[in-house]
Amino acid sequence: MSCRFPLYTLRFKLLSVNTYKTEGIILKRSDFGEADRLLTIFTKRQGKIRVLAKGVRRLTSRKGGNLELFNQVRIFVREGKSLDLVTEVELLRSFGEWRKDLPKVAVAYQLCELADKLTAEHQKHPEVYELLAQNLSDLTNSVPDCQLLIANYQLSLLESLGFWPRGRSCEGVNLEKYIESLIERELKSKSFLRLSAAKVDRFVQKGNSFVSPLKFNLPILSNSQEH
Repeated sequence: MSCRFPLYTLRFKLLSVNTYKTEGIILKRSDFGEADRLLTIFTKRQGKIRVLAKGVRRLTSRKGGNLELFNQVRIFVREGKSLDLVTEVELLRSFGEWRKDLPKVAVAYQLCELADKLTAEHQKHPEVYELLAQNLSDLTNSVPDCQLLIANYQLSLLESLGFWPRGRSCEGVNLEKYIESLIERELKSKSFLRLSAAKVDRFVQKGNSFVSPLKFNLPILSNSQEH
């Protein structure tokens, strides 16, 4: 007697093979085509992935606002031939507490660039994901020394990825230069940090207190930029 699977069982098997759900933080984005957006996301289970979000630049898109840079999201993805496609997105955290604080936004740029440049795609690094999420969360609190936060993050990231022995002192070592030697290029976010510090100083000296990243046209890290 022949054995046949019910139709709904076959459909479930196809869906389970071709789709997946994951949690991640958006590291980079760039426009793609007329209304799409290419995203680099560091995920909890799949590591760094690149996905295509179709139609999110349209004003009628329900997903677009949830796929902003730095957002922590839960996404549903369908595997594609060249790029996986985002089908649904749930916003977990937007870190809105510091998005109008230019120096903290500049720090977030560097945290994300470091995670992007030091990792390859589709390599699982749950410790790195938690490290990035925790440091972005730490920015919501009062940060007396942003450079110290970055330095601690750099060291922890290097240790997690095996680029620096755990427990070894880094006293006297310029971690930024060491990282640039590993990736063989200069970190782009350094200029963002310098830009934010200089412009905030000038802005505050004029008697202003409210700082908005939009006021200074802070650049957006883009997938079109060289890796």
